This record gives sequence, structure tokens and C-alpha cells, in this order.
Amino acid sequence: MEASAEVAANFLGTIAKFDAISPFDADTKKYNQYFDVLKTLTGQLKESVCRESLKEADLKHIHSVIAVCYTKLKNNDKCLDVTISETDLCCECFRVLRNSCAQCQQNQDLISTVNILPVVKQLLDLYATKGRDCEKETVALRCGVQFIGNYVAGNQSTQMMAWQTLFPETFLNVFKFNDTKASQYLCMVIYNCLNDLSTQQLIKHPDGLTVVEYIIQCSQTESHPDWGLLILEELLQNNEFIMTQLEGLSSSSKTVLLELMAAKLDSPASEECDQTNSIKIPAFTIAFLAEIFETQASGIVQSAVNERDKDENAVDSVLVIHLLQVLCLATCRPQQYGIIQSRTSLLTLVLELLHKAHLAGKSGDNVFSTRQTLSGQEDSVDNPLHGFKSDLIRLIGNLTYRNKNNQDLVRELQGIPLLLDHCNVDECNPYMNQWAIFAIHNLCEDNTENQAFIANMQRTGIADSDVLTDMGIEVQERNGKLYVKSTKKSHPDNTS
Repeated sequence: MEASAEVAANFLGTIAKFDAISPFDADTKKYNQYFDVLKTLTGQLKESVCRESLKEADLKHIHSVIAVCYTKLKNNDKCLDVTISETDLCCECFRVLRNSCAQCQQNQDLISTVNILPVVKQLLDLYATKGRDCEKETVALRCGVQFIGNYVAGNQSTQMMAWQTLFPETFLNVFKFNDTKASQYLCMVIYNCLNDLSTQQLIKHPDGLTVVEYIIQCSQTESHPDWGLLILEELLQNNEFIMTQLEGLSSSSKTVLLELMAAKLDSPASEECDQTNSIKIPAFTIAFLAEIFETQASGIVQSAVNERDKDENAVDSVLVIHLLQVLCLATCRPQQYGIIQSRTSLLTLVLELLHKAHLAGKSGDNVFSTRQTLSGQEDSVDNPLHGFKSDLIRLIGNLTYRNKNNQDLVRELQGIPLLLDHCNVDECNPYMNQWAIFAIHNLCEDNTENQAFIANMQRTGIADSDVLTDMGIEVQERNGKLYVKSTKKSHPDNTS
């Protein structure tokens, strides 16, 4: 208690010094005095007892310092012959404000009452748009955004105030300044301000898409916590966001969002999603992505084989593959995303794509050609279509899981022989044979017609298999039975 009383007394002494040299009148002779007092306040306000002792009048003094400095900076009336500049003073004021409202709603509300935010916005815009004249201005920008972060934390009224004041102009200015730390601090502000109203404005405002693009960029830089990633996770739970924003995003941003969605669907927590609702991506969103996949994927096989406009096709391939992976992961959970099983157009397209890829692979040496090497080398792993056929087969298996209509549709479209033809090893399509067996299992479960169809298929002989030959194995058929023998000659053991 005595220690706290001493800390509080020291703080009040510093406030008294601040009062003694106020009001701030831009007298450069006092810059050093103001700076020293502000720096002392910054340190003292780390203590809760000091934050609780701060008064409205003290914040008004801070406001006057910032306002006068802003006017001088805006008019380029800077004092060049002083050791402490206007930017030094503004930066230290931001630190005082930042520390004053840390976990202190009383001071957050007082700052709103004093109406400091508008002049802070003006300073942030000034520093962000004038360029990187010196490191001091970059630090001032960072401290200003940090202050906003503490100002809005856990306080709905200040969140609304900050959003209305800063969105979208100041957000864009800070992002365009292209400073990693300032951008991450801004993402913290945006995340804390997200609610139904601000999310709607972010989605519907003409500049909202640009803000989202910057947020996506921030999510790709290392940070803890990753505020950009947290924002995107919130937005992905909004049907309207995907429907209105995805189309306008750059290809790289679309890829980031789809990768995030896939990771969220594939996370360990998702295993218990039916009980805990930990996965919150709406079923309507997945259905919308299925519709995009149907639109984008139809010509991908022909484009890849012809290799026309390689760069453009590579981007399309990446998008299609990521859409396909999201659909594979979502359809693993029919209780949540069973609506996708009703899209017979999707199942029809996937079968068609698998058929085209299969034929293309047989017609020549291309990305769809089967490579049965068992070498462990994945030469094609950099190709965006690596694993394409595996994912198509996996999706077919998911779409036919305990769904009689889809099981029958696959049979009617001659999909069963096509799947059986993929029960082999393919270096370019990991686990393809396992997914094919999985799909055949789902097709036959409680479906006597499909079981009979497979039972009535005629054996036409033994397919050539380079993989078996490479392994030194030969398969022969005699009297309706299969015999396996080694083709490798034995050599005497020369070891001693």
C-alpha cells in the first residue's frame, strides 16, 4: 500500500509540473521541458494506480500539444534548430495516451469526451501520406496506431467512435505506408472493432475490398498474434463476404482465403465439429464455392493439355485446385454440409473432369499421365494440378456417401469402370488408389444395383503394369487363377 501511495504521489507531482508549463503555445524553448514531462508520464502510466488518477484536464493538455504540433507540421512550420521536434512531442503524446487507456475504460471514455481522436486521425494521415522522411515519423505512426488499439480494446462505444473516424481513409493510408509493424497494429484495431455494423460497412463500402486485400497481405507476414488472420477467420463466417468480395479479389488473395478455409476445415478441432460447432463456415458459403468451381473448372483439363496462355492457366489451375480441396474437406462432414450432396451438377462435372483427365493422360505425356514409379520422387509436385485426379476421386466418394441418388448417378454415367481404372499407383496423384477404393466402397454401400454391376463386369485379362515389371514381378493367369512370380534372377552371395 505504501509503495502504491508513493507511486501515485510521484505521478501527481509530474502532473503538477505539466500544469505549470501549460498551456502549450509552441514556444520552442519549452519543447525540452514538455518532452521530459511527457516521457515521465509515459513510464508512470504503466501503473494502474496512475492510470486511475488521470483527470480530464490532463488529457486536455495532451490534446492541446497534439493540436498545435499538427498545425505546425501541416503548414510545414517545423522548427529545425531544436533538439526536440514536433514529431518527438507527438510521438510521446501517443505513448502517454496508449498507456493511459490500457485496460482502463475510464480513460478510454475520457479520451472520447476530450475529443482527441479527430486530431490523432489528422496526424496519422499526415505521417502516412507524406512519405518516409525520417525514422521518427515512422515510429510516431506506429505509436499512434498502438494508441488506437488500446483505445478500442473491450469498449464498444470507443470501437464505434474509432471505426467511424478512421474507416476507410486512415486505414488505407496506414496500409499504403507499407510498414509491417504499423499494418499489424492496424489489423489489431480492425479486429477489435469488428461487429455486425462494421463488418457490413467493410463488405459494402466501395473501398472495403481494398482494405480486405491489405488485411490478406498482412496475414502472410509473421506476427503473434496474427491479427490479419483473426480478421479473415471472422469474415469467412459471413455468407455475404464470400458472395460479394471473393469475385473482386486478386488471384493471390483468393488463394489465401481458400487455403485458410481448407486449414480451418481440416483442423483437429473440426473432428468434433458436429458436437461443438467449432467449424463455423456456413453451408451456404460452401455451396457458393461449389457453384464457382462448376463455372471455373469445366475447361481446365483442355487448357492444361494444350498449354495455351500458360501464366493465365496456371492461375486458374491454382484457384480450381483450392476450390476442389475445400469441397473435399467440407463434404467429409455430411451433417454440416449435406446440402452439397444435392448438387447433382457438381457430381456430374467431377465425373466428366475425371474422364477427360483420364483420356488426356492416355493420349500423351502430360500432367495427367500416370507415373507408376514407386520411386518416392515427386517431380510434378510444383505443378498446380498435382493431385488433381486424387481430389476428384475423393470428392466423388464423399458425394456418394450414403446417398442412393448419387450412387445411381455414378453408375448411370459409367463412373464405376472409370473409378476402377484408377485403382493403381500414380506418383502425380498421391493416395489415388486408396481414394478410388474408398469411392467404390461408398458406391456399393446398401446399393445392390452397383454391387451387381461390379459383379457382372467381365475380366478381360491382366492389365500391363510397368510398376510390377520395375519391381521384378510378373502376374500370369492360368485356369482362371492368378499367379505371381519373380522375374529377377538370383545371384550367388559373394559376401564373405
